Amino acid sequence: MHDVCRCPSPARSGRPRVRLDADGGRARFSQAGATPQDGEVVIASAKRVEDSGAVVLVAIEDEAGERQVRAILESADNRVLTAADGAAALRILSAHPCDLVLCDALLPDMDGFEVCRAIKQAPATRHIPVLLLLATDDEVQRGRALQAAADDVVIKPIERTLLLTLVRAQLRLARLDDQVHDLEGLVMTLARAVEDREQSSAGLAEKVAHWATQLGGAIELPEDQLTLLYKAALLHDVGTLSVPVDVLSKGGRLDPGEFGQVKRHPVVGEQILGA
Repeated sequence: MHDVCRCPSPARSGRPRVRLDADGGRARFSQAGATPQDGEVVIASAKRVEDSGAVVLVAIEDEAGERQVRAILESADNRVLTAADGAAALRILSAHPCDLVLCDALLPDMDGFEVCRAIKQAPATRHIPVLLLLATDDEVQRGRALQAAADDVVIKPIERTLLLTLVRAQLRLARLDDQVHDLEGLVMTLARAVEDREQSSAGLAEKVAHWATQLGGAIELPEDQLTLLYKAALLHDVGTLSVPVDVLSKGGRLDPGEFGQVKRHPVVGEQILGA
């Protein structure tokens, strides 16, 4: 859909960094000053898609209403797909990726509430924001929209500024949701990268995260802080990405230089997460 990952600003001298590269969709970890040949480790995958205007599916039977909505949306550089009934809207949605759906509650075959419910129940489309177009602003209609899992409602007659404001708000929320999803994927990839480099720590990150959240629950931390604690615990050892594999797997005594690398990994971890 939209730009979901941004490269962090260049790290200060001596700081390791996490970099998300648009080319090839690869994310890497590297020690500052290292060349691409001597030490970048792939830790995650991400995609970057340029934001060139949203694709909006409009399902309205009334031709005049459709033309009005199309003109408003296209004036803001959105691409508009149209459907005259609910079945057509669902067919279009299954064949063409869309960023948002604007659906009239009154359609000839199935009402907009049914269309919205079908969109939100399908795994492939449940993430798409749906705005329902209502003829009247009353609690019954709003209640039906809420039950159908609509993201918001638009009341007729359509007012240009309000419609564009609602559309932009929903697209922004969807973009933020994509960013959260990608960042959560990056957290898991970092945790797996740590374990893949040191077989003796397999499963350790999950165990630490589990017990950390158990302790957090025991002191009644709020749900959002428990979630943050879980993700942070998964990355408690991320600094070991800066330690060479042969040092991590060395069976004998570490020399002073090797021991220094191991001792420094908590600092490196803080720098990675703060980059």
